[in-house]
Amino acid sequence: MKQRKTYAKLVLIAIAVLLVGCSASGATDTSAAAPTTVVTSIVATSSPVTTVATVAPATSLSPTAGLPLGVPGDLPNGVYRAETTDADLKAVNVPQDSWAEGHGTYTWTLQGGSWSVLQTASNPIQNPTAEGVYVVDGDHVTFLIANDYGPQEFTWSVDADGSLVLTALPSTDNYFAAILAAHPLVAVP
Repeated sequence: MKQRKTYAKLVLIAIAVLLVGCSASGATDTSAAAPTTVVTSIVATSSPVTTVATVAPATSLSPTAGLPLGVPGDLPNGVYRAETTDADLKAVNVPQDSWAEGHGTYTWTLQGGSWSVLQTASNPIQNPTAEGVYVVDGDHVTFLIANDYGPQEFTWSVDADGSLVLTALPSTDNYFAAILAAHPLVAVP
């Protein structure tokens, strides 16, 4: 009976390894590295039980899971920074009770159709990081976030100093208009 329970546990471990490996690899990437063989051995009694599972190499699960692939277009890759103030948030009608979560310094990383952001402020921030993908079509860029925010649409251009200038379109959420379009995103060397 004890051997059967141990074997059942091993089968569950093997299934979990397979599920984690498969879900983490994302079904959209068929160019992943060669599969990895995972061997687990547990000696429950005098006869060892070994389970072997072949899984794709795991990648970290991220909020971009389920989003389409990004399309970088001509939008320059880089790290950009901008400061968002309470006045910026007020100017686009973000409610005052959201200002403490919305103001601060935003450092954006744009790379090949993927983006991430880190927010810092003098007060604690509940969710200081986020990531997603962006899709460029000419001078139009849409930022996608794996949550209920929906697509955030802007037009874009680059200043002579390398700053990225985003202009919010009418469909853009007020909060995103403030943090991405209130000021040029200054390229960080």
